[in-house]
Amino acid sequence: MKNVNAYTGPQRFAHRGLVQAAPENTLGAFQGAVDGGYEGIEIAVQMTRDGEIQLLATLPKLVMGQVEGRDYETALAEDGRMAHLMRFSDFDAWLTAQSRSITVEVEVKAPGLAGPILELLSRSPNTGSYILFSGDPVYVEEMQAAFRK
Repeated sequence: MKNVNAYTGPQRFAHRGLVQAAPENTLGAFQGAVDGGYEGIEIAVQMTRDGEIQLLATLPKLVMGQVEGRDYETALAEDGRMAHLMRFSDFDAWLTAQSRSITVEVEVKAPGLAGPILELLSRSPNTGSYILFSGDPVYVEEMQAAFRK
């Protein structure tokens, strides 16, 4: 069992990790958040063309998997960010190795992602550490439909 954090106040979340420690959505940023005492981390996920779930890399004008008319992966490659993508499974392995419990808020930001991420989270040893959410009502309904299955 993981050690319980002694802090009893409101939970503090680091948006895509602690960006003062390392680039967002990298192990360095996540470790910076843990080392800084944060109780939680927020991540956003995206599915690649081959169906793998990865942490989202921020790009200007990212809208539903499209960036200025290009698909997400092409835009990342052209922007030089493809090398910084992290597979969700690598993040989950890092989370497993932590000495204390960390809450992870996973934001669904693309259509068709709710079912695959729910399936992936259900197989994770950290399943109870994850919060799944979206600010988009369409994706919220997709999550609800996936839960009802």
